[in-house]
Amino acid sequence: MIENFDKFLNEKLGVNKDVKKITSFIFNLVMENLTGLKNNKILVFKNILQNNYGDLIFFNDVLIFKIDDNFNAGILDQNNKNGIVTSLRIEFNVDMANIKMLKKTINHELSHVIENLYSKELSKDWIIYRKLKIHQKKYEHCDFWIYISNMFYETLRHELRSRTSETYELLDLSNSRDLKELNKIILTLPEYKNLNSILKLNPNDILIIMKQKYSNYNEILTDFMLNVFNKKYTEENFIKLIENIKNRVKKQLKKLLRPPNLFLYKSEGYFETHEYKEFDYSEYIEKNIKNNK
Repeated sequence: MIENFDKFLNEKLGVNKDVKKITSFIFNLVMENLTGLKNNKILVFKNILQNNYGDLIFFNDVLIFKIDDNFNAGILDQNNKNGIVTSLRIEFNVDMANIKMLKKTINHELSHVIENLYSKELSKDWIIYRKLKIHQKKYEHCDFWIYISNMFYETLRHELRSRTSETYELLDLSNSRDLKELNKIILTLPEYKNLNSILKLNPNDILIIMKQKYSNYNEILTDFMLNVFNKKYTEENFIKLIENIKNRVKKQLKKLLRPPNLFLYKSEGYFETHEYKEFDYSEYIEKNIKNNK
């Protein structure tokens, strides 16, 4: 499959050909068994990857599909040993009203599976993700901060790469080969809009609102910086962290919109479930500034 993770990273945009191939295989399998899913509300495949891609990296896998009104998905279990993914268990929600969107969700989760297997560097981001969830649970009553802190999850490298990869499944569904049309599609996607809204952020505005809304803002931000990013909390360090994130986002958006690469998409439990929804961080902060004056 993939000789090493460097090879994976070197593929254009991080959209790996094997991830795309296996995504198509799984999606087509679900479509072939759609009647069973409708009748039973659940569809389970055991060792389907082992039997078809066992000579590559899979052993002992379970894929679960459940009818729901969204496309939440989560990797419930994954063990890696000697370059093999073992005991893999992924659960997908399936919105029957828009079944084709399942393909991008499959792509997203498979990208995580492969990255988690090959990347020691990205494992640091998974650790940050787990620490962030613990922090958010501790301050779950702080609604503004929960929304803003989620930005740090959306901009982790593995999440950026998976969302770029799944975007190309949507482009494939458009059946368009027109460069301007494909570019237009990308600009309308929440995957693009959310990231673009982050570029408009002023870190000082976040600090102003935190001070206005929470008397214990210093405690919250100290816990966040120290226990998630292992850094001392100062306003300067917090601002620097956000600026670093904005620079990462800027690079990712350039990759996503790089014209020569737009045609590359053609298709051949510590992970939390999630559904990706559009959220404008800059607009959210502007509203909070007005409301707290």
